[in-house]
Amino acid sequence: MNCKKCNAPLLDGAGFCQNCGAPVEPEAKVTQPMQQPPVPQPTVEHIPAQQPPVSQPMYNQTMPQQGYVPVMTPPAPEKKKSKAWIAIPIAAAVILLVVIIAAVAGKSSPEEKFVGEWSATIDYTQYLLDDVANDETTADVAAYADNSLLDATFDYTFVFEEDGTCYAELSQESYDEFMDSYMEYLKSALINYFKAEYSQYAAYYTDAEILELSDFASLEAELRADPEFAKEAIDDFDEIVRFTADKETVTFYEEYGDTTEYYVADYTAVSDDLISISFNEVDDENMFDLFQNITLEKIG
Repeated sequence: MNCKKCNAPLLDGAGFCQNCGAPVEPEAKVTQPMQQPPVPQPTVEHIPAQQPPVSQPMYNQTMPQQGYVPVMTPPAPEKKKSKAWIAIPIAAAVILLVVIIAAVAGKSSPEEKFVGEWSATIDYTQYLLDDVANDETTADVAAYADNSLLDATFDYTFVFEEDGTCYAELSQESYDEFMDSYMEYLKSALINYFKAEYSQYAAYYTDAEILELSDFASLEAELRADPEFAKEAIDDFDEIVRFTADKETVTFYEEYGDTTEYYVADYTAVSDDLISISFNEVDDENMFDLFQNITLEKIG
């Protein structure tokens, strides 16, 4: 340590400087700050997470033993809201879709409208009268016939098959009635012809005798026994033909070897059981009117 006045070295514990006699001021002790002991850090032990115990029903629980720590049961999960309000319209939409599909799938095609058996009546009376009157071989006799006796009204059954074919059957009853009327028509023609052309002898013969002279019995037997007579007298419908249809027309196809003829008819479905047909063209122009507004009525 040195004197602060003369800077001479001082003896340890001296109160005055030996060189200049200046008093020596005691040196202030510098205290070191107390160092705090280190604070121990708590050690964190890793405890694995445990699944919450599943709570048992009340009736299966036992009384807790001493030291038992009760376990809190986690709250039950919140129930999801019902989606019935969605399911109901979806179910309704599915039902509606099924109905629509069924309706579309079950919708009949134009041909299916015709499938089945149909009855129809066609009156050929005026056509046959005109045909006989215009035929050179029968015109002279036909001029004397009583036209009111002829009834050529025919009842048909038209059959349309699912395979696209069709044909017509002539009612035997209507054919027999036609033949009866046709015989009376011929009788009147022969009798009136004889009385007009052989008037000088007419007074001596009865109607029956005139028919006997004309050998009408043989003529009648021949006509009634001829299965082709009806086909010659009326248009032939019993041929099996093909048909197609759209929403407004039905077409019939007849095949003759390598040749196919077709006939188109307009139709109107008045109801499920009633169809009106009008042909646009026929082979014989004289029959055109016969094939207008033919009414087909469903059988059964």
